Amino acid sequence: MIPGKVSCLALMGSPRKGGNTALLLDAFCRGFQQTYSQAFMEIIPVAEKRIKPCRGCDACKGAEKSCIIKDDMQKIYPSIERGDMLILASPIYWWHMTTQLKSCVDRFYGMDYSLFQGKKIVFLSTFGSTQAESGFTIACDSIASMACFLGMDFVLAWGISTGELSLKENPIALKEAERLGREFLLP
Repeated sequence: MIPGKVSCLALMGSPRKGGNTALLLDAFCRGFQQTYSQAFMEIIPVAEKRIKPCRGCDACKGAEKSCIIKDDMQKIYPSIERGDMLILASPIYWWHMTTQLKSCVDRFYGMDYSLFQGKKIVFLSTFGSTQAESGFTIACDSIASMACFLGMDFVLAWGISTGELSLKENPIALKEAERLGREFLLP
């Protein structure tokens, strides 16, 4: 893969515009685009989209071969298909990624799994607890299992405990996120 010739989709799961997760994702993407200057980077704030949860109806596995729920996922599916890399960004709410992002991820079930083969997946997260075990590791394990099932390469999981502070008050963490993005290498 030639640096810059990559398409990246970031699904931003926080309902807080300009919150800690948005700041973390922006810093990572800024660094990433310094290395991959011609990369196509699309960030979708899933909390602003109308995404219904998966019904488990299995219509997508029958004659339809696609999800029958008509909502904003219909606009997101093509972005997932064309991306070489998928970034999931979410704060940890109640030991997992946000409901908004989880509903979006659950709807991957209705896609052709072969479309995920070989894609890279990254998980970026913020959490208030000082212990990663408070939910970050649970979310990582879930994403790792999904990535394995879909034939994706789970290449990076990075989370930062923010405690009571805003990341705006932690320039070191933002610089680290930008560095991770800048030094991120795709094979």
